[in-house]
Amino acid sequence: MNVSEESIAIVIPTFNRAKYLDFNLQKLSKLKVQAGEVIIIDQSTDSKTKEVYFKYKKRIRNLKYYYSKKPSIAIAKNLGVSKLSNKSKVVIFLDDDAYVGKTYLKEIISGYKTHPEAAGIYGTPFSKKKRTISFKIINSIKRIFRLGALVRGDLFFKAPYDNRGRLDLNKEYKTEWFPGTDPSYKTEVFKELKFDENFHGWSLGEDIDIAYRIQKKFGPLYIVKADITHENPPEELNPQREIRRIYMNHINHLYLYYKLFQDMALGYIWNLIGISLFELFNLLKINKAPFNSLRFKHYIKSLYYCYKNKEKIKKGDLSLPIK
Repeated sequence: MNVSEESIAIVIPTFNRAKYLDFNLQKLSKLKVQAGEVIIIDQSTDSKTKEVYFKYKKRIRNLKYYYSKKPSIAIAKNLGVSKLSNKSKVVIFLDDDAYVGKTYLKEIISGYKTHPEAAGIYGTPFSKKKRTISFKIINSIKRIFRLGALVRGDLFFKAPYDNRGRLDLNKEYKTEWFPGTDPSYKTEVFKELKFDENFHGWSLGEDIDIAYRIQKKFGPLYIVKADITHENPPEELNPQREIRRIYMNHINHLYLYYKLFQDMALGYIWNLIGISLFELFNLLKINKAPFNSLRFKHYIKSLYYCYKNKEKIKKGDLSLPIK
């Protein structure tokens, strides 16, 4: 399959982030050769996102706008797929707070040319940082408990929580999962598969779920070097959101266990032992004592909730017990 900028579509789900979407589109508008189409799926509660769309309508080729009332990244991505033109051979799902550099599309295209068998390509900057001794020790402990992909090259599931942590790569790798910042896939895979809409809201896990199913059925996934940055809005880093994330993390991972990883029962238990040790360790951090105490309390409550409601979670009820 011959991939070019014109055969690439970009789908951007967004929810009340007009400021970040503006900068996202600004970066896309400055690409020397733009993507064939860019589709905004707006789930916001105000009109600011639509105003940003009109601002860039004439500056970005085939910029399209659709509104989806129910806030759900999985629903938004499925809607985006349904609006793709027949010319699009690859679709990139780009976070609204992710910003591409001038060489980004060429690097994604190069990934597909280098790996023609790939069902998907993910772009990320390669790290050249020298890690501290304390970082290496913590990272080694995480690896023992299968709690992250920060260790370079370890990108395959041996336990359900194996996707925890940020990527820290220094070369291309084959993988079984992608983070949610900018995964891309050949559009043909969506003739048979779709994002699981049981994952609701901003979600945790819908990206893992679709990537894992795609590589099982359609071919390998690769992570390549690409010019992109991910902001993570600082105003969203607050205790209320973090508590929601704790419940969502464990509810959604239990669902993923039942859906994809039931052959990893011992790994799942081993994961939780490791997470519990880290949560206990966090209680000793004096500078964040009040929040870590609250965090630990909700961590225990989230595990109890999962235990009491495992049957409904198994069936796809991922509702959270908090507002």
